[in-house]
Amino acid sequence: MTRVLAFCDYFEKPMGGGAEIVSAEVYQRLAATGDFTVEVVSGVPGKQRSSSDNDFGPDINVVRCRGWDLSSLLGVQLSIAPTLAIRAWQRIRHQRPDAIHASSIHFFGSLVAAVLGAVCRIPLVTTCHLSGLEALPRRSRWPAWLHERIVGAFILRRSHRIIAVSESVGRHIRSLGVNPAKVCVVENGVDTQRYKPGVADPRYVTITYVGRLIANKGPLEVIDAFRDLSGSHLRLQIIGDGPLRSHVKKAAASDSRITVLGYRRDVSQLLAASDIFVRLSTTEGRSLAALEAMAAGCVVVLSDIPANAELVEDQRTGILVEVGNRVALQQVLGPLVMQHRRRQDLAVAARIEAEMSSWETTSKLTGEILQESAGHRSVLLETR
Repeated sequence: MTRVLAFCDYFEKPMGGGAEIVSAEVYQRLAATGDFTVEVVSGVPGKQRSSSDNDFGPDINVVRCRGWDLSSLLGVQLSIAPTLAIRAWQRIRHQRPDAIHASSIHFFGSLVAAVLGAVCRIPLVTTCHLSGLEALPRRSRWPAWLHERIVGAFILRRSHRIIAVSESVGRHIRSLGVNPAKVCVVENGVDTQRYKPGVADPRYVTITYVGRLIANKGPLEVIDAFRDLSGSHLRLQIIGDGPLRSHVKKAAASDSRITVLGYRRDVSQLLAASDIFVRLSTTEGRSLAALEAMAAGCVVVLSDIPANAELVEDQRTGILVEVGNRVALQQVLGPLVMQHRRRQDLAVAARIEAEMSSWETTSKLTGEILQESAGHRSVLLETR
């Protein structure tokens, strides 16, 4: 039995970010095998909840610590939980984990994981989700850049193994001076039974955005591009929540064809009834929302950052547009909404591509890395 103490900020339902969703999918599958025990320490903005208040079933214990959300101040998702280190230290003394897993170098909890892992000589495995910061707006690019090169670099140095969710993420991590031998690529999966093609309303061409409402996902650019399209048969639905919610609702209010749905539990059904998925992100690793849209039979239109170019073959399994270019997005959407047969061909190819990814494979490979790291700890203890 391999005991894992996991660190993942924002680990509660409803889950809004990719790192949290990946962690939940993997942890639940690892625990279900009977070969792992998983306990998650999480900093969550807002009121602290009891560790017995568990949304993830009996196999996953979650210890939540109250966090302070700094997202609106810095322009990037970040919270700090002052009590997290103390709570995590208590769990280490109680659980005596064989390995520690951190879900992102951009989480406060991952810094705590790196420090405690070093102090307690417990191997740390860190999963990385971003393939670069070059396309971020200047206001958020420099804080993120400094974080990666100071805090992120420390976490990566202390990591026994580093999981990159795509080849482009792996290249980015290695560019930070990490030993290449530490880096393993384990791609995110998708549940193709839950996300599958459905029947769209023939009266409309439905365009859907799914993601956190934060600047680096580009929801406002999507709205601006859509408003330049003419046609009462077009509609845009925005699914997700986040710091930009009020700005998104204000921008959408001028066009009756746009609906802001907020967080929804029926995303799979909404995607199945959509024709086009669009997201003009400035940062990605391996977009879960795009992968789910591909599985649901949508045409995906994405920014041409490296991670998206790795996920989508332009003009075959989706369409790539210049990052941050609202005009280019509008020029792609304009003809696409009129080309039913082309949309069908792109959607079929996207579904076939998505079927090559599974959470079972992601979990199996992650589990093997955690077990190898736990074995490394056993060697360390024997040599003391």
